[in-house]
Amino acid sequence: MDLGTAKESIGKDNIVAARLTQFGLWKRVRETPSLDPCTDRSKGFDAEVYVPAFLFAFTSGGVAIADGERLDEDESLKRLLGVEKIPNQSALGEWLRAIGDDRSGCAAPDQAGVCDL
Repeated sequence: MDLGTAKESIGKDNIVAARLTQFGLWKRVRETPSLDPCTDRSKGFDAEVYVPAFLFAFTSGGVAIADGERLDEDESLKRLLGVEKIPNQSALGEWLRAIGDDRSGCAAPDQAGVCDL
């Protein structure tokens, strides 16, 4: 990725983050128990950190979990999201496995097993 493309991607991510905040996505994520399987609040990240890692990784051209980890280099995005660190690929993968174990927050998944948040 050249520098011009990287700057465009960062700018786009910041606009998307602001819109998602405006529309209340982070509040909905925070209020969805099945997205936060963590039992020890002193460890790990909140769901509001995992969700944007995937959203921004895949909407900016990423194709793997490792691409979410690269967002940790984007200081302006972290500042906009109000986080100090983006989880590494191991933590992102573990979070996906943990939320996949329990569908209790999903009242009625569609045929593909997708919940409507």
